[in-house]
Amino acid sequence: MIFPLYRKRINDKHFYKVNSEDSFTELQVMGEKVFSFDFEAKIYPDKVLVNSLIDLTDTGVVEISEAVYEFIQAKLK
Repeated sequence: MIFPLYRKRINDKHFYKVNSEDSFTELQVMGEKVFSFDFEAKIYPDKVLVNSLIDLTDTGVVEISEAVYEFIQAKLK
């Protein structure tokens, strides 16, 4: 698997950059604001979450391009 991988929730409010098999950066869109959170999976439920982002097993998550992620990231202030 080649990282990073880019994903988003279909509601367009959560964007993910999967950095490795156990970490990702999430961008949360709230109105006009964007917040960034770094996440590292240390316990099993968190690892399942990261794997679901990698494998796209959650039907509410879709693949996006790096350009889409960077467009949202550019709104961070």
